[in-house]
Amino acid sequence: MGFLEYPCHPVDWVLFKHSLSSPDMRNIFNERSFIEKILKVEAALAEAEAELGIIPEKAAREIAEKASLEYIDLEKVEQRARSTGHFLMAIIESWREKIGESGEFIHWGATTQDISDTAVILLVKEACSLILSDLIEIKDSLTMLADKYKDTPMAGRTHCMHAVPITFGFKVGVWLDEVSRHIERFKEIQKRLFVGNITGAVGTFAAFGPKGPEIQKLTLKKLGLEAPAICWHAARDRIAEFLNLLAIIASTLSKIANQVLILMRPEILEIEEPIPPSHIGSSTMPQKRNPFLSETSIALTRIIRAYAHTMTESMETLDERNFSTWFVEFVIIPESCLFTSIIIKNLKTILQKLEVHPENMKRNLELTGGLINAEAVMMVLAQKIGRQRAHSMIYDCAMKAQREKRPFIDVLLENKTITEHISEQDLRKLLDPANYTGLSSDIVKQLTTSKVSNNLESRRDI
Repeated sequence: MGFLEYPCHPVDWVLFKHSLSSPDMRNIFNERSFIEKILKVEAALAEAEAELGIIPEKAAREIAEKASLEYIDLEKVEQRARSTGHFLMAIIESWREKIGESGEFIHWGATTQDISDTAVILLVKEACSLILSDLIEIKDSLTMLADKYKDTPMAGRTHCMHAVPITFGFKVGVWLDEVSRHIERFKEIQKRLFVGNITGAVGTFAAFGPKGPEIQKLTLKKLGLEAPAICWHAARDRIAEFLNLLAIIASTLSKIANQVLILMRPEILEIEEPIPPSHIGSSTMPQKRNPFLSETSIALTRIIRAYAHTMTESMETLDERNFSTWFVEFVIIPESCLFTSIIIKNLKTILQKLEVHPENMKRNLELTGGLINAEAVMMVLAQKIGRQRAHSMIYDCAMKAQREKRPFIDVLLENKTITEHISEQDLRKLLDPANYTGLSSDIVKQLTTSKVSNNLESRRDI
């Protein structure tokens, strides 16, 4: 074969392939698979044209029977692609030579972008099936985590500072609900995305004749795709929507990974990503247990977001077709899918084997000496003296406790207005973080119950 012995993209390097993509996604987005999809589209077109009396049935039958890499000389494909600069004609000419006279009916009436766009959509459809299935697994893991830890108190944080207590299940529930919306988006996009295009040079069916729309509809039906209302050679919103959806899915998963990074710091250590015993964190520091899955997921998400922007820019196609925008997709669609696949794989592993440390969550809740429950005291006091006066009074006490590095309860008990309205026993109850998680548990219980039933429905849609 004329292909490179050593791959030039890190996604195929022995050193990095397992960190940059999943094996299943690599099986979809590789050169052999792309050529096979091109042959599949051309074969479906030939069969449709024969059924409608456009080309001889014998020719269509032979084209379909030989729509395989077995009938492609890849060395000649490479030579022709280099000399002609036309990837599809390089494939068609090499294929035609193996088919013989019937090969003259390959690509009848079609244009390159018809075949290429439709082939790429077939690849994308396979990729979407993998991604959707994996997202449902992530949703399952989040549902179980949320339910298991719905009553486990931890510090709620805003602006990176302690706010008021929540439960770990509540934090996970926010992730769960977000992932659930992505699954809905993924199912909704299919009717717009899984659409092929067989319309000829500028989309008018001129080379096909009056039966052009029938040829397109029948060809795409054979491929399991929908027919467009009008040619979309110059309308790349379908691809742009898909890549932007991948970007927001990756961003959600990256956000979870980022939370793992932060909460995994030794001085916090509330949760940890699973780290295999054989994992080496550093070439020089033997003790390092680096959160590699989270870090690589965050890094690759940045690339996916950049590609979504690039695809949005590429919607500005010139005239009826323009290679300067279309060519972009040959790079960014496969890479976005490959990188999304490993981000999802990483998060599946993290969430299925997440180490949770409730004892450290309890320890961190107590770090500020009761200050995390200042709002609880304020709301009770507000019923006696008014909300604004209560806020001002509790604020002063909180600042004094921090400034003097004293327990909050001691400062509160020194304030006669507070003790006049709230007993010491009630103050201590108010300062117990476990007593001020609001409706965290109830919200999570309701959320996880609904998600379990929705998961069953989602699986039926795959």
